[in-house]
Amino acid sequence: MPLPSSGQITFDNVRTEISQSSLTSYAFSKWASGYNNYYTSTGVYAPINYISSGSRWSASTTMSLSNLSMSAWYSYDHSQRISQSVTGTLQTHFSYYASGIIPSTMLIVEVGTTNQTYSINISGSNSPYGSAIMYVFYGKPWEISGLSSGSAATKITGALYGAQNMSFDYNYTYDANKGDRLYFVILPDSS
Repeated sequence: MPLPSSGQITFDNVRTEISQSSLTSYAFSKWASGYNNYYTSTGVYAPINYISSGSRWSASTTMSLSNLSMSAWYSYDHSQRISQSVTGTLQTHFSYYASGIIPSTMLIVEVGTTNQTYSINISGSNSPYGSAIMYVFYGKPWEISGLSSGSAATKITGALYGAQNMSFDYNYTYDANKGDRLYFVILPDSS
């Protein structure tokens, strides 16, 4: 269910939309950036689904703490995803260096319920903000409480740094507890 298309957007609307209904300590800037502290596994906000906000953010129109607004998130739909036959594009939408917040952006690929082997190809270049890290998960890489980075998810890859091209096979076995989606998450290399 997407956020309202007009009128008031509440934090309860947002918590429901990003499947973090039991997150108790809340900050708009951290939600809007997809704050994901994978480095310590504490204080995690769900990654922002770049597809559903893609018309708003691009390499030339990234977010910053100075241009955050609730109105930018009308009709945001965190569940939007692409099929496995589509080539997805993913980019950083928020500057770590300007904000000190560790932002994450994700691309969701629906893979269905049939067990099979998938050939995954990743290619790209560094973001305008420096090197980035990408993870690939089976299952949501966040908890509804925001206290960890998704203990129910299976991390398919380790960290992919910088401008990497990578191809690998993934032997997918459907698990109803994890759903039918792969999550490609990108965040800055803050090391």
